[in-house]
Amino acid sequence: MWLALNLGDGVLSYYGFYEQFPALAHLEDGLILVVGPLLYFYTLSMIYMDFSFRKYHALHLLPFILVTVIYQTYYHLQPVEDQKLIQTAITQQQLPVVFYVVISLIYLQVGAYLCYSFSEVHRYRAKIKDRFSSIDKINLDWLAFMLWFVLVVFLISVVYTFLPATGLRRVFEESIMVPFCGIFIFTNAVVWKGLKQPEIFSGIEYAGTEERKYSGSPLTDNEKAQI
Repeated sequence: MWLALNLGDGVLSYYGFYEQFPALAHLEDGLILVVGPLLYFYTLSMIYMDFSFRKYHALHLLPFILVTVIYQTYYHLQPVEDQKLIQTAITQQQLPVVFYVVISLIYLQVGAYLCYSFSEVHRYRAKIKDRFSSIDKINLDWLAFMLWFVLVVFLISVVYTFLPATGLRRVFEESIMVPFCGIFIFTNAVVWKGLKQPEIFSGIEYAGTEERKYSGSPLTDNEKAQI
């Protein structure tokens, strides 16, 4: 949902929609601050079947809430003409230095959660080395694929954010479809994996008996007996 909103917002901004309707701009901007926490919690839920969202986990949403409230209040208190000037500057990629400072902090936050997610996968793999079932492997392979793909999209996003600041706006405009194609491939991969291997979304057993660990094995009873 966030990807859809973000891409839709980018298209509307690129074609100058918000210059005509500035009051509708930036309504989803703060959502980028929930991408990191969502990715981290998704990683935990994929690894540990007993993971559940606790009240204290809501603290991870504080940056999103604070930034959204402060920015929306500041922006919508501006006169309409000033809002239009802001939108024109965004469309023409003529942004002040403070914008790049703020976006750098946001990227650091997302990057930190990506690191936490990779760390959890690495820690889990170390714990269950030589003990996990075929279903566990499918889940871990899927999770690793997703995290690496998000990392690639994240790096592309960083490049495209700072590209206009380097004076290479022409390159930015000519290659604007690159991130769209990347996300298109990713979403199709999710659908394909979900259809081909629906068990990847069922969660992973963290610990259990031999029977539970190998309950998803594709082996027949005869093959199991031989082994």
